Amino acid sequence: MKNSINFKANTPYEPAGDQPTAIKELTDSILKGNRYQTLEGVTGSGKTYTMAKVIESELISTLS
Repeated sequence: MKNSINFKANTPYEPAGDQPTAIKELTDSILKGNRYQTLEGVTGSGKTYTMAKVIESELISTLS
């Protein structure tokens, strides 16, 4: 994508608990061509952080 930029999550935290597995499964699925996925979790479980780490892996473009 012409106007894409690298995304970097600005956080002192590292993935914990089920997050590393979720990040791997989501990124593997994206690499297989699955465009639509659902990440379920209770409030406060780190869904936004998990998706930020997936975006950070450069598999999903962000726009400037």
